[in-house]
Amino acid sequence: MRSFSRRRLMILGGQLGAAAALRPALGWAEDAAKPARGGTLRLSQVGVPPGYDTQKWWNAQADLGTSIVNETLIKIHPYTGERIPALAAGEPTISDDKLVYTFKLRPDVKFTGGHGALTAHDVKFSWERLMSPDFGAEAASIYNGVPFVGIKDYLDKKATEIPGLKVIDDLTIEVRLDRPDSSFLPAFTYQHASIVPRSYYEGKTTQDVNWAPVGTGPYIVESVDQARGVRFVRNPEYWNPDLVHADAVEIEFNVDPQLAILRIQKGDLDMMAEPIPAAALNQIRNDPRLKDFYYEAPQNDCNWLAMPTQLKPFDDVRVRKAVAMAIDKVKLAKIMRGTATPATGTFFSPKSRYWEDGVAYPHDPEQAKKLLAEAGLANGFEAPFWWQNQPPYTDIGPAIIEDLAQIGIACKAEAMVYDQYVTQTNPGPPAMMIYAWEDAYGHGSFIVDGAFTSGAIKNGCCNYSRISSPELDAMVTKGHDGDLAVSDQAYKDVARYIVQEAAAWVPLLYPVRCELANKRVKGYQTASYPSGQSKRFEMYWIES
Repeated sequence: MRSFSRRRLMILGGQLGAAAALRPALGWAEDAAKPARGGTLRLSQVGVPPGYDTQKWWNAQADLGTSIVNETLIKIHPYTGERIPALAAGEPTISDDKLVYTFKLRPDVKFTGGHGALTAHDVKFSWERLMSPDFGAEAASIYNGVPFVGIKDYLDKKATEIPGLKVIDDLTIEVRLDRPDSSFLPAFTYQHASIVPRSYYEGKTTQDVNWAPVGTGPYIVESVDQARGVRFVRNPEYWNPDLVHADAVEIEFNVDPQLAILRIQKGDLDMMAEPIPAAALNQIRNDPRLKDFYYEAPQNDCNWLAMPTQLKPFDDVRVRKAVAMAIDKVKLAKIMRGTATPATGTFFSPKSRYWEDGVAYPHDPEQAKKLLAEAGLANGFEAPFWWQNQPPYTDIGPAIIEDLAQIGIACKAEAMVYDQYVTQTNPGPPAMMIYAWEDAYGHGSFIVDGAFTSGAIKNGCCNYSRISSPELDAMVTKGHDGDLAVSDQAYKDVARYIVQEAAAWVPLLYPVRCELANKRVKGYQTASYPSGQSKRFEMYWIES
């Protein structure tokens, strides 16, 4: 078995502040053998992405494609969590008062399709597009909370641009904030903040560009069949050609994980987007023929159950606490065959600096029954329960239903394919749901701003519990404080409130991701940042 060996985690100030040491962009495969060039990498995924407009969509299915077509100024290394330069020539210079950030761009970057050289005008356009109230980016709640100078008037449609994003010259952009905000740098390393060419995207809708994205990345979309899959080919003008190993990447849609496993073993497929189903793990781990196919890594992630707090009977906190106490997480971990540990803390994972142990409610079905009786539901009730039709949800969903039945809650289960699930759960669904949400860029805003704010409800994604209040919004805002100690404590407070006091989310498991990749693929590891679902095809090569 080849298991993940992680180098040092990003130092707190290094990821969030000006002191971050940016790794060389050539550092992706620096510890591996010299990569070979050529061949086609073949990957499958369970669902169909909504498209490849990198600023529009907020889901891992789309990120598989957008992450090799589009790039941010600075990236997060998928194995270490460290920041590395991408389209920026280096880290930004930051003023002493932490209000002004100045980015210098690489001078040698071109957009594909003849759309010219990258300039600061493209950066300003891309970020304003991401935050435009008319555009409707699914992750807008993350970015609209950053206090750029003039952002309020822009969001209120009283201004057509954000004054805090200022082009100094073609290769220099200046960012001005109204107050220090610890989320700015981390948030803009994430895929949504990728840079697209103004000359191509200006005046176009997502429908216009969705399946024909243009970027600066190592690969270009060559062909798309929206029912079957997509083919990407090497970008001949990529600014860092030493990183582009395979000639092409092909992603096949709607492939069941069990079928994908068989095809990987036969050599018809190189890897799959989803983890190995728990039911197949023991066989794979114990098969000596597959030792060079197997990879695993702990994830900066948490599986959780959310409840619709605004709908009866879940509008009664006693009901929500009863659900939390009914679920046997130790049993869930056993079902997962060692690929997860029981979630005893919050929805932040043990890999997060916001994690606190002992916050989650322990398994106590008798106390759960008492709470339901106090809520006038001694005879129980019936409730819808949704999950995605893929592991680990198909593994743990039935077990949760059994636990809830023990306290009188009869679940009407519905399993959905990925794209249906994303659509049906946004805005918040009229059902209990199970899902996962990784801490993708090392700042609590990635989860909290989208999951627990009034703004997220307004934006239509992704406040699954539909919980909101001025008091909670104020707690979330405090997480953006420029003082990292204040910010860290705020996110711990929000997590404790959501899990204990409001019981809107029930942390279930902290996953370890287990994957197969054909042994002809070299340079492969299971990513921890943001998650193993995020592939970095420019890091892999094919053994001839």
